[in-house]
Amino acid sequence: MKKITLILMVVLVLSMPLALAESVRLNLGVDSKDNKVDSNTRIRAHARAEIMEEIKQEKRENRNERRAKVKSNLDTNIGKAISLRQKTREEFKERKEKFIEKREKLAEVRV
Repeated sequence: MKKITLILMVVLVLSMPLALAESVRLNLGVDSKDNKVDSNTRIRAHARAEIMEEIKQEKRENRNERRAKVKSNLDTNIGKAISLRQKTREEFKERKEKFIEKREKLAEVRV
């Protein structure tokens, strides 16, 4: 059983380069029967490559736009958080001052 499995694996490994070469030939527009390049196939292959490049470029642009949008949203949110924090600090200072004034008034009343 192990020998059969080993033989099958060797055959599979040896046939992989042939299948890969056939795939490359088809992508380049080479007719597998006589190894001649069909002009229509070559044209289609070039057109397919151009379309794929355009798709990649669109994806890059979309990704860059999304990143810029996220960054601007992040900057906006950070700005809002900073202003809210400053506002909260100011409110806290005002409440603290009012508390100190009330405490001083109570101290005056007690004395």
